[in-house]
Amino acid sequence: MRHNLKLKESKSKEIIISLLKTRIPAATHLIRVASLKVLGVTFNTKLSFEPHISYIVQSADSSFYGLKTLRAHGLTGKSLKDVTRATLIARIMYAIPAWWAFLNVAEKDRMESVIKKGKRYGYLPSDFENAHSLVESMESKLFDSVRYNTMFYISYYLL
Repeated sequence: MRHNLKLKESKSKEIIISLLKTRIPAATHLIRVASLKVLGVTFNTKLSFEPHISYIVQSADSSFYGLKTLRAHGLTGKSLKDVTRATLIARIMYAIPAWWAFLNVAEKDRMESVIKKGKRYGYLPSDFENAHSLVESMESKLFDSVRYNTMFYISYYLL
């Protein structure tokens, strides 16, 4: 209770990230979980993002149904592709620089398959980038924004 801070146990969970097969005894009164969603990204005790990938693939199916409905009601061309980018691609790319490197080849292929399906159905342009290229572009922009942000340098040197 230092600084008058209290942990609200009813809103807290515990996850042990370990590659060991042995069970680690509970050290707190918190509920131990096998997977945890933090800022919209789900991972499990093995630091695998498979639950998050499964969520993205399942929600992509819902998005495809919604896009199909929009097309049936007359939305076509650039407008349909813009809606696809704003919904489907935005969901895929959310916080991706933080977890992309942890994916195995099969998980990356699942992500790529969603984009390929979007192209095949005509919701994305045929020359739309693959997931790997999108991630590289995003990481490069993130690095450049940190590298060339003078406010970052000022706050860094003030510490």
